[in-house]
Amino acid sequence: QRQMCIRDSRKILDVYAHRVGPTVDWLLDQGIQLNTDGGVQKRAEFNTPRLLLLKGGCPGYAQTLRELVKASGAEVLLGTRASNLIVEDGRVVGASAEGGGYKYTIHAKAVILATGGYGANREMLGGALKKTLYYGPVSSTGDGHKMAMEIGAGMQLMDYATIYYNGLE
Repeated sequence: QRQMCIRDSRKILDVYAHRVGPTVDWLLDQGIQLNTDGGVQKRAEFNTPRLLLLKGGCPGYAQTLRELVKASGAEVLLGTRASNLIVEDGRVVGASAEGGGYKYTIHAKAVILATGGYGANREMLGGALKKTLYYGPVSSTGDGHKMAMEIGAGMQLMDYATIYYNGLE
């Protein structure tokens, strides 16, 4: 099983490496702006420069995303929590959600699971991570991972993370 996991991870890394350029181009086409002062940046834990900084930092990026969503006419349901994924013919076609006293059944052509991490859920952490100080958001409870696993999605490399000098981010 470990060999399969590593092989699958290499496939994912290959897809990432070959799609990062077109993805950045697409983001720029959408109006996301990069801070190009100083070129590609390097953080202490990286051997080579590999960070593209956002113009205006994360607040600027978030504002641009809000404007893009508004312009698209998409309905945004704030304070709404997805409870499960809807699968038809082996394909995820939506989600059930609750918020503000309402229950929703949302159908879509595509579903993006962007629910954050699982570092705040000790039960989901494995190996040395279970004993490591976690200092990330308390909302990283792995709910998206659980929904994906409930419909048969495979998880890999869940026992691995970068542990910084002050703990797990």
